[in-house]
Amino acid sequence: MKNKNALAVVIISIALFAIRTIGIEGVPLPVIAGIMVLCMIISFIIVKNYKGSKKEMPYLYGLIIMTTLLLGSIIIFVQIDNQYPEVASTHKPLFLSIIIIFFVGLNFVALAYASYKSNFKPKK
Repeated sequence: MKNKNALAVVIISIALFAIRTIGIEGVPLPVIAGIMVLCMIISFIIVKNYKGSKKEMPYLYGLIIMTTLLLGSIIIFVQIDNQYPEVASTHKPLFLSIIIIFFVGLNFVALAYASYKSNFKPKK
């Protein structure tokens, strides 16, 4: 195992231990939002350094954006539902509509990427 991989495993293990000890409800919303932004930045850096076809990049960026927006909206909805139940009960249709829109968008991007990959024939 490389040092970079070992460091990542140690960091994830410490983070999981801290979340299990504190409880997910004890983690404040700004920390969760910061982690989401950090994950999105790291995923953009990974895709930017990807040595694949330049035609694949828009699909990969679309998948990253839609996945991050979907997971972010779900996490925000759950946090609002836990901390402010009266607000969540009135705005539940809005949150569910946003989550459905992001999910459908993610599926469209994934299907477009899959159709591109199935029609892609490498040059010999």
